[in-house]
Amino acid sequence: VLKLSFDAEFESPIIHPLLECDWDHYLSEKKKELKGDTWEFPSSVMCFIDGQFVGDEKSLVLWANTSWGYRDYRPLALYKALADDDYTKYMKARK
Repeated sequence: VLKLSFDAEFESPIIHPLLECDWDHYLSEKKKELKGDTWEFPSSVMCFIDGQFVGDEKSLVLWANTSWGYRDYRPLALYKALADDDYTKYMKARK
């Protein structure tokens, strides 16, 4: 949404779909790489701004609100439905 609202300010996101097991492996390796507080970081979501770790999705939304006036009004169920839909499309495309 920030990219759509402030196109010139943000680069286009690069998205790599991962299965849950691949994502878990990525998180584990990223935590080892970053060390420190991230080693015990409990969330399955890790957000970065300009390469700097900021926390989970709640931390990212807080940053977006503070920096850009962004308010996340969408319910969690919508994000779950979008994720499920993308997962289904990804699995069908692999066949």
